[in-house]
Amino acid sequence: MRFKPLLCALILQGCSLAPNYSPPPECPPIEWKEQDDRGISLSEVDPWWLVFQDDILTDLIETAIEQNPTLMVAFERIMEARGVAEAASSGLYPQLFLLPDGMSTGTVVQGPLGVTRAHLQSYSFPFNLSYELDLFQKIRNQSRAAYLNVDVKSYDYAGVYLALTTDVATSYFSCRSLDAQIEVLRETIQSRQA
Repeated sequence: MRFKPLLCALILQGCSLAPNYSPPPECPPIEWKEQDDRGISLSEVDPWWLVFQDDILTDLIETAIEQNPTLMVAFERIMEARGVAEAASSGLYPQLFLLPDGMSTGTVVQGPLGVTRAHLQSYSFPFNLSYELDLFQKIRNQSRAAYLNVDVKSYDYAGVYLALTTDVATSYFSCRSLDAQIEVLRETIQSRQA
């Protein structure tokens, strides 16, 4: 009779009320303007600015990546999300707490033979073992959500990374365009003066 509640609890542990997550399709829509038929992944073209074969541009972008505080914050958010995910998944396992303690006391006692010292040492090793049954997979779903949040933070980092490198390249080529226009104007002035 005592085992019926325990048996019910073990049976209900496998029940999950959360809907199954189905990720969106990975292929871009047909009208996507940057669609490439070669199927190149983002990891293969990560340093996209190397296509220009410009050492100055590469140096500027590498400096921006190393010294940009927004990019550093985005990276730290990934690390924070990983810590939260590990903490959320720790509830899936039993937890054991061990708190050893020691105490030493001494007293002076007046006895028939004179003053004597009584010394007492006591040690204790209390431990606590706890485990929460995941009846409706609440802890498992929280852990899964926390790990999906790590993916979100990783994509946020990739977005900041891409925006930063694009801004540096755009500014660099705008500056080069203005330098070229200045050179054309100088050549025009010299030809008109001649």
